[in-house]
Amino acid sequence: MTWFIYQQNNSGGDIFDNEAVSDYVWIEANNRDDADEKFWIIVEDHSEFCECCGARWSAFGSTDQESMPSAELYGPSVAYHLDGKIESVRKSRLYTSTGDIDHDFVELLKKWLLS
Repeated sequence: MTWFIYQQNNSGGDIFDNEAVSDYVWIEANNRDDADEKFWIIVEDHSEFCECCGARWSAFGSTDQESMPSAELYGPSVAYHLDGKIESVRKSRLYTSTGDIDHDFVELLKKWLLS
């Protein structure tokens, strides 16, 4: 399976963040067409266009990993698994609780991006 990643633009000056969508939406699917079809149904009520900011959503990337790459890499995310499970991640792991950069996590991120 492949995970397809969609990023929300700060269109109109705000970000939708609820049980269905967040800064990023991840869709597990067999191919881009299947992911896009599911994605546009999910974001139908969260997709206005702003003349100065542009479209609300854009395709961000994909990964062929069996398990979902840590959505925490990207901050607030909602992941839609192929089996119907919906997973919400509401924190970023880039920073520790004291506000310092988590260097171990940065190394993990580098390995994932370079693999």
